[in-house]
Amino acid sequence: MRRAILAVIAALFSAPVSAATLSRIPSAPVPILRGSLAAPSFRTGLSPILLAAPLTAPGPTLPAVLPQLQPTPAVQVQTPEAIPEIYITPALPGAFSLEHLVSFAATLSRLATDDPKPALDAFWNGPQARSAVAAVEAETPSGLATPRDADLQRLGGIVAASRAAPTGRKIVDAALALAKKEGKPIQVRFHDLKGNLGEYDYMSRVLYLDRRYADGDTNLAAATLVHELLHILQHAEGVPSEALEMELEAHVVTLKVLAELGVPAKRDGSFSAAAERELRKSPQAFEEWMAGQLSSKLRLNKGFAAAMEDLEAERDEIEEDVENLEEAYAEHATAQAKGRLAKARERLDAVLADIKVLKSPSGRAAYRKLAARVRILMQRYHRDLVRRRQS
Repeated sequence: MRRAILAVIAALFSAPVSAATLSRIPSAPVPILRGSLAAPSFRTGLSPILLAAPLTAPGPTLPAVLPQLQPTPAVQVQTPEAIPEIYITPALPGAFSLEHLVSFAATLSRLATDDPKPALDAFWNGPQARSAVAAVEAETPSGLATPRDADLQRLGGIVAASRAAPTGRKIVDAALALAKKEGKPIQVRFHDLKGNLGEYDYMSRVLYLDRRYADGDTNLAAATLVHELLHILQHAEGVPSEALEMELEAHVVTLKVLAELGVPAKRDGSFSAAAERELRKSPQAFEEWMAGQLSSKLRLNKGFAAAMEDLEAERDEIEEDVENLEEAYAEHATAQAKGRLAKARERLDAVLADIKVLKSPSGRAAYRKLAARVRILMQRYHRDLVRRRQS
């Protein structure tokens, strides 16, 4: 690494270029920088000896005469939401020191974990690099977060596709507004979901997209992202977390986004194709089919009393499971037993929270509002599907 840094320093000092070269130089698009970085300013009179040769070429020894060594660092301040950039600013009165240049070269070398050359080469690609960074900034809102830089860029493309659908744009904007209000970005992870296309874990507040979407069709991924973002908005309304109406609404929205993006439902898998087929028959057929697919979900059309009975029965069953798992863990304290116990307790917490919602006047009102909205949505999209078939 030290050898790479010295090569950078030598190259920076060695090759001639005009003063125009010392204008704004954008950062590399890959990897994305994670913190604000400062770069030194340069006196215009220094331009003949700086930044000319490619960073791969060895340079001659340093010139015998250097300008005045008075540090005048210039810092480009970055907002937390933006992807940080590095700039070399036009000269101000003063000069740079060798210490500043060494520090700057070391900073550049950290753009790559092993070999800094690819990142440093990309750093000097000017408009091309700036264009790539600008695209990521524009397509990846600050309200979404993912731990891997490569996934951040993939997510940016999926968000852009989501916004291309009118229904998707409304839901994305509403979810990001909620994230901004709460002061917490929505955590997104690409993960092998073993059959599911997307999931939202409302206990840990993490949205999962199946790993197949990482380099797959962004339109299909967009429909799934919008589906899961809608679940975030639904949970914020204070409705029971296991309400069937949440899935009814989310799957109709999935079909709408696919249609707006020009993607046949069958391309999203057999589930969306079957959902569209049932909804084309009637809203009632669609609801009954979904209830059969998700038999553990609550349904408001059975009434609050029936929903409460279902929840209390599920609570009793999970409490018994928790007791058995606690005994098993006491006898054999394995990691596997601990994990099963943790999951059972998490399920119990969710059911207890839903019981609390259904007992509260505000929770019941929110559930009624959701159910009424979903009935209207199903009826409208049913008519759209019928008209589409007839035309």
